[in-house]
Amino acid sequence: MPVPSPVRRTRLVTLILDQLRQYVITHGLGEGDRLPPERELAAQLKVSRPTLRAALDWLDQRGVLRRVQGGGTFVRANLLSVLAQCGDDTSGGDDRIDEVIEARRWLEPTLIRLAIKRASDADLEALASDVEQVATQLDDADAWFQHDLQFHVRVARLAQNKVLGRLMESLLSPVFTAWTSHVRDIDLARALAEHRAIVAAMLRRDTEEATRLGAVHLEQLEQAVRVASFKASA
Repeated sequence: MPVPSPVRRTRLVTLILDQLRQYVITHGLGEGDRLPPERELAAQLKVSRPTLRAALDWLDQRGVLRRVQGGGTFVRANLLSVLAQCGDDTSGGDDRIDEVIEARRWLEPTLIRLAIKRASDADLEALASDVEQVATQLDDADAWFQHDLQFHVRVARLAQNKVLGRLMESLLSPVFTAWTSHVRDIDLARALAEHRAIVAAMLRRDTEEATRLGAVHLEQLEQAVRVASFKASA
């Protein structure tokens, strides 16, 4: 079996870093949480153990993970740090962020429509409960950002389309990283109200209103990213 060249190996590690980031997002891992055993994680990500080990070493060297001999691998930094440091160049510039937001503008209404069609009342009530849990944390921007990420992941899962769900998760990471890196003037109270309104419309099975509110919510994010980019370049 041919040994991967250094260039190809680097590319594989980069791809696995992105898969690991998606794993962290999907499972909501935070500081102190333990990753699955290496063999199990490699099987879940469908990658070889040596290449996975190289990616874990990369993260370990940057202080994101803590590897305990015989005890497992733990998230050392919080979720925000993981997303910010996993980097396959998620900064990408304003052009990339614009493209990601444009893609989300197309995809999110579809996910909302499918979620309204396929999710049970209990599923949507659980989503509403998740929204209320963060209502007391509006003074904690990091907690809010993690909630917002999980909110959109949860809606994508309720759509019950794995392909679209994975696509949505891949679109969340770049914007989320840019958002948490330099966007700190989001009106969190307004964002919470928007989440509440979106879920309320979904519970009523009001597809038109839910998708309209989702577009308004995304517009706020887009505006905040643009303002932050302008300030950073000033």
